[in-house]
Amino acid sequence: CAGGNLEDRLLRTPPALHRLSLLGLADPPPLTIAQRLRVALDAARALAYLHAPADGKPRTLHRDVKPSNILIGADGEGYLADVGLAKGAEEAAGPAPSHMSTARAAGTLGFLDPIFTGSGKQSEVTDAFGIGITLLMCLTGLPGAEILERCRTMMRYPDRPEKWAAPAVASGTAGGFHFPG
Repeated sequence: CAGGNLEDRLLRTPPALHRLSLLGLADPPPLTIAQRLRVALDAARALAYLHAPADGKPRTLHRDVKPSNILIGADGEGYLADVGLAKGAEEAAGPAPSHMSTARAAGTLGFLDPIFTGSGKQSEVTDAFGIGITLLMCLTGLPGAEILERCRTMMRYPDRPEKWAAPAVASGTAGGFHFPG
């Protein structure tokens, strides 16, 4: 897609900026919060479509929802992509399953639901975990795995904010981020 992927546009690392330059986006401006939320909402709508059976279309689990699998179109619309791990829930669990089980974990660390990694059972909820971490990335500008670690630290030390690492907070230019060094 013309706008690259959401992860590259959020994290803006040197490799991400290189990939974006290959698309003709030499140093694109950071996405505003409104743009980030639009892309995340578009991806969530696509996920809801996958999860809803209709007219012979089975209920499908994406199984790898993350910002690098959300492409951004020329007009800023978001597209949920890379369905290589997707699976029709009915394939594995019968005609009206509440979940599906799998022998091996599929997905990306930081975006895998802890319920799934502990039980091997996937459902719409496990996909929703990935979109939730993606939304947190949109709001904080932090990588997914770092968000989880910071949340664990805050839960472990709720009364000791000095132990919390400063978040990557938006600068006055809405969308530019300063990462703690």
